[in-house]
Amino acid sequence: MINICDHDKLNLIGDGRTALSASWYERDNFNRRRLVKILKDNIANYFKHIVKTPSKVNMWTTFKKSKKFVSGGGYARGFVPIGVRATNDYRNKISLAYGVNIFMNPVLKQFFSQRYVEVNDDMFALSEMIQWIWRSAIRDGKPINIYIPSKRMRELLINWLNNESI
Repeated sequence: MINICDHDKLNLIGDGRTALSASWYERDNFNRRRLVKILKDNIANYFKHIVKTPSKVNMWTTFKKSKKFVSGGGYARGFVPIGVRATNDYRNKISLAYGVNIFMNPVLKQFFSQRYVEVNDDMFALSEMIQWIWRSAIRDGKPINIYIPSKRMRELLINWLNNESI
């Protein structure tokens, strides 16, 4: 039902625990967006040469601040914001690229912590990713392809799908 991209070269960019996080993107700005350029090329390669799907069925995301730097030919119009909810507009999308690694905002996490509420970063990240994936054709029981370059996010989804602990 969910075909997760297991391409070593494409996934290499997301090996670090915080790779593709908001701070990763910000740090790369000082590096002339060298890593973001690699990610952009990887996403284009995934859509054009791995899944070979037309742009009208491709869906991808990144942080809004980085959208213009990650957006590329052949998939630019398929951008779906991370937090999009309550819409069926993307139910025809069968090939996805999830170009983020989600962590709860530290200020929000501290707010909960001060009130003795423990937040599990991994469960929070997984929940956000599943909400986004659910916008796609999977909501109609159709199979989807997904490229998740962040090793952390990819493993969270795989573990969840295999009913393993998060």
